[in-house]
Amino acid sequence: MCSLQSMGQIFTSDQLAFATINLRKEIAPNNVKVGTGSFIQTKTDLYILTASHVANIMDKDAVIVISDVNGKPIVFKLSDITDSVKWVNHPIADMAILKLKLSEAQLKKYFQGRFIPLEMINSEEKAIPRNIQLTTIGFPLGLGVSEYFSPLTFRTFPSSGLITLDRADTKTPQTFIILKIQALAVIVEALCMIFQFMNKEL
Repeated sequence: MCSLQSMGQIFTSDQLAFATINLRKEIAPNNVKVGTGSFIQTKTDLYILTASHVANIMDKDAVIVISDVNGKPIVFKLSDITDSVKWVNHPIADMAILKLKLSEAQLKKYFQGRFIPLEMINSEEKAIPRNIQLTTIGFPLGLGVSEYFSPLTFRTFPSSGLITLDRADTKTPQTFIILKIQALAVIVEALCMIFQFMNKEL
């Protein structure tokens, strides 16, 4: 089985972390563009799902980082896990997919049990009730991919229904929901202050 095994219709945060990847592309020395993606699967194919504004940077020289069973990072070049690094962008939403082509050895050793079944993803354009707790997962400030692979999770709630805003990358209208992000903002600000203090001390 390639896919995660859920309890009914629910995945734990640890299971989702196992399906989460870090995408990285070195633009220049000390200049690395990063993004977050997920493994998904249809009945016949395996994919990476990420944001279009991330995918547009990630070419054949980009890499993905995943965790091994001990939480250590493993790096793969995109060109080594697909026939051709050709992302397919959604015509409206900030989403893109890349079809993977893994060898049996790669699949068995590194990728088994990491893929979220497509049917588990709700594609309805429908507001999420504001009392539903949501979990976001990713790598703010590039954290979580050095000595250990550990994407950060944050719990939040919707603070809006459906709302139309311009996408930041294309400036075209898109339907969003806005999340409560006060806690994340405080954490990121605190981390920035810690880094600044450490730099001054060094």
